[in-house]
Amino acid sequence: MILIRLSLGFLLLQTLWVGAWAQFAPKSFYDNFPSFNWSWVSLDGSFNEHLLRDIGGLNLALATVIVFALLDSKPILLRVVSLNTLVYQIPHSLYHFAHLDLLPNTFQQIIQIFSLSSGILASLIIFWQTTKGVLYGPHPKP
Repeated sequence: MILIRLSLGFLLLQTLWVGAWAQFAPKSFYDNFPSFNWSWVSLDGSFNEHLLRDIGGLNLALATVIVFALLDSKPILLRVVSLNTLVYQIPHSLYHFAHLDLLPNTFQQIIQIFSLSSGILASLIIFWQTTKGVLYGPHPKP
């Protein structure tokens, strides 16, 4: 269960950070995400406040579900969280993986690949941990 809670905590931090920043300061998010004087969002098109606030709101909505999963760790709720984050993160990540050339250097490309992949990995961990007994039967205790 500790692996699930760590994964949920990671996903919560990720969605709160992106969600709150994009929702409440969309221009700053556009100009400065992910920080460190880098600007990944502005490299990919013109500023659109509506779109950025939608992304912020959707991330905050996902964060809300993650909070409930942390408070009440029923397997079905954990699976819903993992599948919802995968439905969001896989296409999002594939888009960015196909457009790594927009980033100014290899180091930022590696950081972006790692940061996007880490959310997918956390979601897969939750899904795997909550379905292994369902899919393959209970594991015998040593």
